[in-house]
Amino acid sequence: MEKEFDLLIFIGRFQPFHVEHKRIVDTALEKAKHVLVLVGSSGKARTVRNPFTFEERKRMIVESFSFIDGTQSRLIVKPLYDKTYNDTAWINQVQTIVKETALDAVNNFGFHVSGLNDAKIGLIGMAKDHTSYYLKMFPQFESVAVPLCREMHATAIREGFLDGTMQKHELFSNEITPNVANFMYNEFMLTDAYKQLRSELEHVRAYKKAW
Repeated sequence: MEKEFDLLIFIGRFQPFHVEHKRIVDTALEKAKHVLVLVGSSGKARTVRNPFTFEERKRMIVESFSFIDGTQSRLIVKPLYDKTYNDTAWINQVQTIVKETALDAVNNFGFHVSGLNDAKIGLIGMAKDHTSYYLKMFPQFESVAVPLCREMHATAIREGFLDGTMQKHELFSNEITPNVANFMYNEFMLTDAYKQLRSELEHVRAYKKAW
């Protein structure tokens, strides 16, 4: 079936990647030949707000999809770095990555015969969600707003995981995909990094409570 877009872009931090994120990517894969997922706040040290590295989040995203037709190359995941207090630099970064990726995509990742004018590029996000903010920042791209299916907050998932109040079966049942649940609970929870982040979260909460 002919696709509406050559490339759709989805921007987020994915801390962690959850089922509503997956639904957006599923929609993008239906509409576009290629989907570029830009993972924000990459390259930062682990914190309670950003516990997972770019490579860990890339793994969460890629392993959430099974390409039975062998077209894994349709899903492209790249890092996006914060440009604190400099929106212009951040926007330029996005535009540069999109340009490079789009040229590769429309030329089947070979020699660049076709140019950007030959590519139909769009930006996809969740309507009435923080991702809808990005849809207005790049007027040169057509925006695709995916209707919000249900409220889901990565902060609640993340902190429930870090403080131990949210068990694997609770998350796996309706908020995160099996591969993400297995990574978080069967791998990451056993690391020193998890113990350190849990301690930091407890410290922050105690500090806030004191005030």
